[in-house]
Amino acid sequence: MNPDSLNIASEAAAGSVGQLAATDSLSLEPSGPEPAAILIVESRPAWTRGLEPAERPASTAAHSGVTTAFIVIFALIALTANHLPHIFTSIKTDMFGVRRRNNAFDSHTSGEARTLALMILMAATCEAVIIGRFINPMFATSLPLFGATAGLMVAYYLFQLAAYSVVGYTFTDPQSAAQWCRGFNLSQGLLGFLLLPPALVLLFYPPLNIVAYIYAAVVYLAIRVSFIYKGFRIFYDSFGCLVYFILYLCTLELIPPIAVYSGAIALNGLL
Repeated sequence: MNPDSLNIASEAAAGSVGQLAATDSLSLEPSGPEPAAILIVESRPAWTRGLEPAERPASTAAHSGVTTAFIVIFALIALTANHLPHIFTSIKTDMFGVRRRNNAFDSHTSGEARTLALMILMAATCEAVIIGRFINPMFATSLPLFGATAGLMVAYYLFQLAAYSVVGYTFTDPQSAAQWCRGFNLSQGLLGFLLLPPALVLLFYPPLNIVAYIYAAVVYLAIRVSFIYKGFRIFYDSFGCLVYFILYLCTLELIPPIAVYSGAIALNGLL
């Protein structure tokens, strides 16, 4: 046999064996890419994992400072509640009545004065909430703004009391002036109780905002008209007094409320 033919046959056999080996090795390799990692899904029930935390939305009722202010005023008034019956029974006399002589049975104690002062403070707080919420719906979420507006209302009350005292002692006798100022204090204390419902509605139940604003406006106007009526009965003596009374209305009943409202807007812009 020719040696060359043997060499060619052996090379062909070796090639066929190599091809078979390559085919077997390719069949053992995976057809797709090897996964980088295995994802393990935890099979715990949803109620064991809880809820995702969410940011608490800003709300006028969520601020603890405003709520604390009302709670403190309620507590202080409750401590002096034994004077409330005598204060409310004197509404007819002090707010509408005009006496030219003192009543021997008419007495006012220091405890009643403290209770009335707390009622006036509550009126200033409620006025601050109502006016502040009317200017800015998120008014009560800022404690400095709430405190500044309440302070403005207290300053407005002190200004009115000083102005009424000066006008009363200038244009009438001291007894009538004292009755006029006492009627003003009682009207402001009564206003505190009457403005409390709309103030709380504006803080805790915004859907009734329009009703609360209308109620507060009607109550405030009714209290002011009753006080102006008593002043008219005290100061009216002749037809010429109408000129002074009109000047009083413009000076003390119209211009100061507009100035206070403008001041509340300015505070809202600053704070």
